[in-house]
Amino acid sequence: MLYIVLLPREREDGQALKTQEELIRYRNDANEAENHVKDLTMMNEQLMTKISRMSEQIAEQDEAEMNTLKSQLNDSLEKINRLQKENMELIDKLDDLEDHNKALQDNLSSLKAKTIIGLFKGTF
Repeated sequence: MLYIVLLPREREDGQALKTQEELIRYRNDANEAENHVKDLTMMNEQLMTKISRMSEQIAEQDEAEMNTLKSQLNDSLEKINRLQKENMELIDKLDDLEDHNKALQDNLSSLKAKTIIGLFKGTF
């Protein structure tokens, strides 16, 4: 970056610069200011680079966290599906047991009736 510094021919108070010493002092001040601008520009570039790297790191971390959450969600969905399937199988087994229980109750009622009839036949 090239900076052009124009040296004034008068001081802030309006008087003309008369001595070589004043010109040298003013030139030195201008050089210091130019060096300060260069330093600030370099610091700004370094900060922008650091910000860019940090943004990339944050994006990578966010992506990694998102992938972890997606994986956990998929695992949870698979577990829910498996539990739903097991639940349906248990409901089917419960229905079968209820049907079997009903049949046993019917058989028991029939046996009771036959026993009572047999007792009456034996008594009379």
